[in-house]
Amino acid sequence: MIHLRHVAEFGPDEQAEILLANLPSITDDVEHGAIATLSPTRLAIREPPIR
Repeated sequence: MIHLRHVAEFGPDEQAEILLANLPSITDDVEHGAIATLSPTRLAIREPPIR
């Protein structure tokens, strides 16, 4: 799962840029069940089990 935060003021193209810029570094974690939270200035990965 990928969660975008603090991007409501950005249009879809800008949101896609944030996602695509970070996708290479989060793909493996997300494929293994982690939750990636992305914002314009931050990236966080939460691995299961989520508490």
